[in-house]
Amino acid sequence: MPLDEKLLTFKNEIQNGLAEISKNYAYIDEKVNKPEYAFLYWVLMNLYNIDEEMVADSITEYNDKAIDCFVHYEDNKELYIIQCKYYGIDNAIDRKDVSDFLQSPLSALLNGSYKRSKKLQKIFSNAIDDPDYKIYFHFYSSSTFYSVDIDNLIKRFNSDARQYNPFLQAEFIDLKGIYELYYGKSYKERKELSFDLGTVNRGTFASLREEYDIPDLRCEAYYIITPVFEIYRLYYTAKKAGYQLFEENIREFLGESTVNKGIIDTLKSSERNNFLFYNNGITMICSKVGKEENHGKMRYLEIKNPQVVNGCQTVNSINAVLSDGQSDKEIQQNYQNVFVMVKVLVIPDRSEEDKAFYQDVVKYTNRQNAVPDKVFSANGQPVFTRIQSEFAKRGFFLRVKQSDKNKFESEYSDKQKADMVKKANEYTKKIGYEIKTSKDICIDLEKLLQVLIAYIKDGSFAYTKKNTVLKQNSDVFKTISINIQDYISIDNMIRLYYLYCRTEQEKKQSSDKRTPIPYYVISFISYHLDGDHSSVNMNRQLDKLFSYDEAAFNDVYRYLTKLSNYYKESSQKKGVEYNVMIKQKIDTAILDDAISTYKTLVSDKEFRMLKIDG
Repeated sequence: MPLDEKLLTFKNEIQNGLAEISKNYAYIDEKVNKPEYAFLYWVLMNLYNIDEEMVADSITEYNDKAIDCFVHYEDNKELYIIQCKYYGIDNAIDRKDVSDFLQSPLSALLNGSYKRSKKLQKIFSNAIDDPDYKIYFHFYSSSTFYSVDIDNLIKRFNSDARQYNPFLQAEFIDLKGIYELYYGKSYKERKELSFDLGTVNRGTFASLREEYDIPDLRCEAYYIITPVFEIYRLYYTAKKAGYQLFEENIREFLGESTVNKGIIDTLKSSERNNFLFYNNGITMICSKVGKEENHGKMRYLEIKNPQVVNGCQTVNSINAVLSDGQSDKEIQQNYQNVFVMVKVLVIPDRSEEDKAFYQDVVKYTNRQNAVPDKVFSANGQPVFTRIQSEFAKRGFFLRVKQSDKNKFESEYSDKQKADMVKKANEYTKKIGYEIKTSKDICIDLEKLLQVLIAYIKDGSFAYTKKNTVLKQNSDVFKTISINIQDYISIDNMIRLYYLYCRTEQEKKQSSDKRTPIPYYVISFISYHLDGDHSSVNMNRQLDKLFSYDEAAFNDVYRYLTKLSNYYKESSQKKGVEYNVMIKQKIDTAILDDAISTYKTLVSDKEFRMLKIDG
C-alpha cells in the first residue's frame, strides 16, 4: 500500500478522533471545538496515555510559539515538553515555529522565569539538576512536509544539549512518526517494583554463574525454591503498588479451569507439602538483582521489576487460596512447608539483542503449555492493542489475548457492561443489529480479521485462510492482519463485523441454514464500490453506505442477501456443491447475472453507492 494512501487513511482516523473529543469534552472546555486544540487532547490521550480527567492539567496554552502541553512521568523520571501543530497533510511546517519552540521555552525554564505554568517550572528546575532525569522536547506536526532545515535545527539542539547534566533531547515528529507511535509503542508511565524474594536457607537458592560456574550464560539466572507465601506476598505487593506483574505473560490468568482447580485443590488438601513435585514452577524475568540479605531463617534476593512470563495460573491460584480469609500468621503456619520452584532470569532489556532474547524466553517457556501460534501473534502486536482500546471507547470489547475473556467477566462491573451495551447500540442499531447483552459486545480478534479480509479480498478468502490470519509467518498475517488499520477505519471495522453478525443470525434462522452467506454479503459490498479500490475511497464509500437511514440501509441489505441466495442457487445448478462453492473465488459471471436480476430491489440512490457499471 502506498505510504500517502496509508497516511491519508490515518489522517481521517485522527479527524474522527477529534470529532469525538469535541463531542465528549466541549462541556468541560469549549476550546476543543477547534480542531487544533482538540489535537492536544488527542496527542496526550493517545500518544502519552494520559487519563482523560488529567488532560486539561497537562495543557499550558496553544496557538503560540511556546509550549502547548507537558507530560511528567515521575516514576520514570521523564519530562516531555510538547508543541503541536494541526495542519493539512500537505501543509509545510514553518522553520521559525520549530526554532522558537527549541529556544524560547528552554531559555525561560533554565532561568526559572517560565510564568505560564508554575508546576512545569518546578518540575523542570528539579529535573535539570538530577542526572537520572530525561527531558524531551517534542514537536508534533500532522503534516508530512517539512524542510531539511528543521532536521538541522533538531541536530544542533541535541548537540548543544550535551552540556546539561540530565539527558536532554529534541525530536520532530511528523504524521508518519505519529502513525508509528499510535500503532506501535507509545509513551507511558512505567511502574517500578523492587521486591525481596525469600527462601528458607542457602541450599534452596542457586545462582548458575556463581555456584555452578556455568560458562557463557546469556544472562544471570537464579533457581529458587521459595515458600508459596512468598509468591502470595509478591502478588499482594504488586497489586497494592498498581504494578502489572503479568504484563509480558502470553497466557495471563484464564479464570476457572481444570488446571487451576487442580492447583487450588492441591494447596487446600493434605497433599500440599508435595506441591513442589506436582507443579512445573514459575519463570520470572527481572531487569536487575540487588542485595542479598539474611533475616532470621530467611534469605532474601532483591529483584527489580519482576515479570511473570510463565506460571501465571500458579501465581493466581496461590493467591486465590492464601487470600481466602486467612491471617498472615495462619498463612505462615499452614504453608511453611509448601514450596514452589521459581526461575529468575535477569534481562536488562536495554539493547535490541536483550529485547529479542526476552521475547524468545517468553515464547519458548510457554511452548510446553500448548499455547497456539495465534496467541503469540496477537500478543506481540501493539496494533491489536491499539484497535482494542479504540473499540472500547465505542462500547465494544475486542478479545486479543487468551485471558481477555476472563478479564472481561471478572474485572468489568455490571454497570460498566451495561454502559458499554448502551454505547455499542449507537453503532449497530442503524444497521439492523441490536446489542442485547454484554456477550454481544465481545469480539474475537481472529473472527474480526476474517470478516474484514472477506471485504478486502473475497468471501472465499475468509473461509480458506481462517487459519492464517493470525499465523505469524503467513502472507495474510504479514500483509493484511498487522496492517488492517491501513485498509479499514475503526468505525467501519465495527460496522462490517456487525453486518456480518446480522447476516449470520439470519442464516441460522433460515430454512436451509446456509443462506444468506455472511462472508459473501460482506464481499459483495466491495465488489460494488464506485471508483478505485484505494483504502481512502473504500472507507469514504463505506462511510456513505453506513450513513443511510435505517429504511434505505435495509433496502441495500435485502439486495445483498438476495444476491447471496441467487449466487448459491446458480452455482448449484452448475453442479457446484455449497461446501465447494464457498471455498472458490467468486464467479463474476454468476454475480453479474444476479446483479442484473435483483438491481430493481434498491432505488437509484442506493444503487449509485453499489454500482458496478457506468
